[in-house]
Amino acid sequence: MKRHEIFNEFKCWEGYCDSSFTVNFIGVMTRIAHQHCFSVARSSLGKSGRKLVHTDYPLPSESYFEFISILESVVQATEGFTMVELGAGMGTQIVNAGVAVRSYHRQAFPCKLIAVEAEPTHFEWMKQHMLDNDLDPNQHRLIEAAISDKDGVVEFNIGFPEWYGSAIVDAPHFSPAKQAYWRLRKLYAKIFGRKCTLTDYWTGSQATGKYYTREVKAMSLNTLLRSLDLVDLIHSDVQGAELRVFESSIEQVNMKVKKIHIGTHNLDAEGRLRTLFRGMGWNCLYDYPGMNECRTPYGTVKFQDGIQVWRNPRILNIRSS
Repeated sequence: MKRHEIFNEFKCWEGYCDSSFTVNFIGVMTRIAHQHCFSVARSSLGKSGRKLVHTDYPLPSESYFEFISILESVVQATEGFTMVELGAGMGTQIVNAGVAVRSYHRQAFPCKLIAVEAEPTHFEWMKQHMLDNDLDPNQHRLIEAAISDKDGVVEFNIGFPEWYGSAIVDAPHFSPAKQAYWRLRKLYAKIFGRKCTLTDYWTGSQATGKYYTREVKAMSLNTLLRSLDLVDLIHSDVQGAELRVFESSIEQVNMKVKKIHIGTHNLDAEGRLRTLFRGMGWNCLYDYPGMNECRTPYGTVKFQDGIQVWRNPRILNIRSS
């Protein structure tokens, strides 16, 4: 099987790992308790002690392309590295990036990690995940908010941390009678919650829990980018809000961002994002639709979310002072 050449820049990690953690090929430790919606993690819960681990490069999957985006951006960084993760969950991608920077460029290389996450339990897990991997949250910027097209407040699903699909809840465009019914359902969800059963896309295993709808702070990407000079990579997994986020901020994105990795969640957004970035002259590196099995240069991959990876030809290998 062909492997992307960027992986050759990183030696597979070997060493001892506590049995309450999993570890990936660049040495990122992840608490099993924070990923137990996944069957492979649930099967390891309750084990204790230390284990000798020999890691290997990942097999082709959605996350394989996330690693490509991160590792390429890390290697191409020259005077410093800045990454933004939107819909960060427990900060998986910024921690992967931070550890990769430390591995490739060594400790003193300037690194700024910025993450936006609205689900409160995930936000706390993100801080812990950074600490578990010797990254000080106080040296970076973690924002407890939902990313959207404008600043303010939005309705958001919270309270089921095993579920990494929390999203902004928009009022549907119904008739007045259906609007009233929707408001009653929303009020019920605020008070009593909604039951939710998760089915793992790859294994079919299930987890059941309850989530609630709450008002949370919202921040626009425009506001976030205002204080930044240059961003090496934006990773976005915002559960259907991706179109509004990038359409509303495209001018700043075009001026300041080198590369974007977007998880997509519906066909309409996928098509309109293509139009948006092609219209700005960006280069498409990868484009695979969600809920499909696709042939890629690295093997056949089942995509639950779609992915689009775009590179800004105006900002390739420069860094603002």
